[in-house]
Amino acid sequence: MKRILAVIIATVFWSAVVASTAGCNATTVAQKIVTWTPTAISTAETIATVVSGLAPEDAIIIAGVTAGFVAAANQLDAQAKAYLANPTASVLATLQNQVLTFQQSVNSALLSAARITNPKSQQSVLAKIQALATILNVIIGLLTTVKGNSVMIQARSLGLHLPAVDRQIELAVIEQHYGVSDETASAYISMGHAQLAYAGL
Repeated sequence: MKRILAVIIATVFWSAVVASTAGCNATTVAQKIVTWTPTAISTAETIATVVSGLAPEDAIIIAGVTAGFVAAANQLDAQAKAYLANPTASVLATLQNQVLTFQQSVNSALLSAARITNPKSQQSVLAKIQALATILNVIIGLLTTVKGNSVMIQARSLGLHLPAVDRQIELAVIEQHYGVSDETASAYISMGHAQLAYAGL
């Protein structure tokens, strides 16, 4: 019963998100994205800290592909704020390109992290990178609700496939951001995945 109620609440919430963003209200989408970018920045900074503490033989595997994450997260924050101030098609296209390119870099980092030989180090790095991937997936999902978006077209031009993320990591990210229960977060995630699939991603 508790899970059913959570799903109903989440469905109403997600319907409100889609209704408020679909069609034309780019400003609403921009406002939602701006609430996520500080988390993207802090997660990128955490990744940098974790990588700096790795043994040299592990750090050399992952340091190069994660080196630009903090800068990319800050650029994403600036572009999201630029879109909030001026929600035009050209600014949207730039924002889309930034987040998709960032996600492409995160995909590369996930592949590199899998090569880390120390199991504890590998788990620690992968968890943080997957958390960042979750945040970017949410932002990409929000962008797909904007009328006239070209997220799918740009993603295909980059050859980008959104990464599969550990469910527990997704839950932790969503629960912390929205302040919801595990059941409600799980329902949000399922509907978010459905939104991405509907958008062709």
